Amino acid sequence: PFFPLTGPKTFTLVMNKRDTHTSYEFQAAHLKQKDSYVTKLSFNTPGSQADRHISTELVYRPDDNAFNLNLKSPWKQLAASGEYVRKPDLTRLALDAMVDETKRYAVTTELQTTTKGATVTFTPSFELQMPNKKPITVKGELVKTAKVKLGIYELNGELDVNSPYINGKLTNKISSDAKKGLKSMDVKLDYEDKRGGKQYARFAGKLKTINNA
Repeated sequence: PFFPLTGPKTFTLVMNKRDTHTSYEFQAAHLKQKDSYVTKLSFNTPGSQADRHISTELVYRPDDNAFNLNLKSPWKQLAASGEYVRKPDLTRLALDAMVDETKRYAVTTELQTTTKGATVTFTPSFELQMPNKKPITVKGELVKTAKVKLGIYELNGELDVNSPYINGKLTNKISSDAKKGLKSMDVKLDYEDKRGGKQYARFAGKLKTINNA
């Protein structure tokens, strides 16, 4: 063994009980059920004047890539769930949480893919929900076209952005020409801020590879 496990050691634990509880209870269990795994943890001091009961239960379903989580304590309560989907044409992640049975938080992100010949269409979406606020959403479409023999690739699309802070549209034009050694990008965000003012931000550029060989 390595330090500090080398040589003799002594440990002392002293507990000064100031409540009326008669014992300390700690439970831990991990169970395998038909289509899920269940993990439970709990701590309590039976007979105490102060509530110290803490419990956690986690249920994981591997076939669905999904879980449920429940946490209870004298201070906070949490109920959460989530799932992850991965298919050739769909990738999706969703999380949902309820705090103290009154405040809900949720996030969902998804990407659908459609392939037709040398054209691939991506349909992304994102949504974030928070208590007492307008959801933040991003939705749109990106189209990738390829002329493999010519070494030309293009990615064009639009994304709509809505949030409590700004609302706008993101457009992009990205291209690559391997034979000419040229890459170009033009990304622009047109948006409206909270005061109603219209603004825009743009980033554009070209990159050319020069071969002196």
